[in-house]
Amino acid sequence: MAIRIDISDFLIVAILLCCGFSGCSKPLPPAIIVGGSMAPHLLGEHLLATCSECHFQFACDPRAKTSQLKLVCPNCGFDRISPNSTSRHPAVEFELTTQNEPWKRFEIIAFRFRDRSEFGVKRIVGLPGEAIHFAEGDLFVNEQRIAKQPQEITEQMILVYDSKYSRPTTTTTPPRLTNGDINSTWSSNGKHWEFTHSENHNHLNDDTALLKPERNRLSYRHIACYRQPPQALANIAVTDALAYNQTLTQQLQPIDQLIAVWELQFGRQAQMELVMENCSSKCRIQIDTVSAIVRCQVNDAQLNSFQFDPNIEAAELIMAFVDGYWTVWMDRTVLCQIASTKLEVIDSDLKPDNCVDPAIPPVVYVEGQNGDIEVRRFRLYRDIYYRYPDGVDSSKRWQLGADEYFVVGDNQAISIDSRNWDRAGMSQQQIIAKLRAANINEIDSTIR
Repeated sequence: MAIRIDISDFLIVAILLCCGFSGCSKPLPPAIIVGGSMAPHLLGEHLLATCSECHFQFACDPRAKTSQLKLVCPNCGFDRISPNSTSRHPAVEFELTTQNEPWKRFEIIAFRFRDRSEFGVKRIVGLPGEAIHFAEGDLFVNEQRIAKQPQEITEQMILVYDSKYSRPTTTTTPPRLTNGDINSTWSSNGKHWEFTHSENHNHLNDDTALLKPERNRLSYRHIACYRQPPQALANIAVTDALAYNQTLTQQLQPIDQLIAVWELQFGRQAQMELVMENCSSKCRIQIDTVSAIVRCQVNDAQLNSFQFDPNIEAAELIMAFVDGYWTVWMDRTVLCQIASTKLEVIDSDLKPDNCVDPAIPPVVYVEGQNGDIEVRRFRLYRDIYYRYPDGVDSSKRWQLGADEYFVVGDNQAISIDSRNWDRAGMSQQQIIAKLRAANINEIDSTIR
């Protein structure tokens, strides 16, 4: 039989029962989520909008259908999308699995509410006996910042930009991925960006190019969006805005914890440098296909060099600054992971007086140096920004009991969870099963 159970103002879970939850030898039936507290990773019934400029599709709250506001594309910033052009999509079924081992941090679980026969779905962030609080968007346990592992990063990150969906060149709004110079060595064929080294572009023999290294750079600029006036179309900081929350009014928080994903194709003589910088540190990745070596640097202090197969002609390289750590991996192999606080900033493309301000625009680019290079796709993601709900003191700490878990929703702005409940901790007996979400990020999260 099918049972539909009200969970909260924002979440409804329907579980199709073929038997009881306990003592059952059969697999648990699927769960159907309706609501937005776990968006964008778990979606119930939602509206699907398509940007008329870049053709990017995004999910948003069904209430946007009756709103008088135009929708804003999270990918390119176009803010004239009519709610009437959206289509309604049903909730997606998700698999429930039981396990005998203890529940782990960052697992998504289905649970039974303490004081009523209703069910919910949230993500575990606190384990028994721990003291939990949030600061600068990060999760702290027992006063220590928790650093996600690479697989956890890719499972939880939220898309900010995808070069697969680009605005036409006829629009007046500047592109987010750009070569930035009329004499640039980078060119676009409409789908991909290409760098081809030639004597005419040899910056070692061109004094002017030495003064203008951006000539050889393909850079990301986070152009203002989310109902900014036309004159504010400038390079700004990434925020914790979520496309799902189109009807929500909130104070957005700047975010410098970003993940850059480069899909590259290159020739045998290719040499390039990929750079990502925030307000406190810089990460450089040098790829040399002549010697088949990748070098990782953080704040100009070389960390590691890695040999790769000289026969490969394409690679996916991910640079992440999350939870105070720089993590780099190439084709699922982790190259380095180091805390940024351990190294001093030596050389910065950012103004020194801004290096303590997370509200500055991100610096993300690839610089071609030699040979043939093609950027087939670039994506920028952000980490989940943990925040205190309105009305909750930002200095609050939650102390969990010996059998209690702290759970939150991924959509921090609207989720009702341990942060709001009178009794924050969830007991082991309340947890029913683990819920496995599909990898919406199109990134292979199996890390070696």
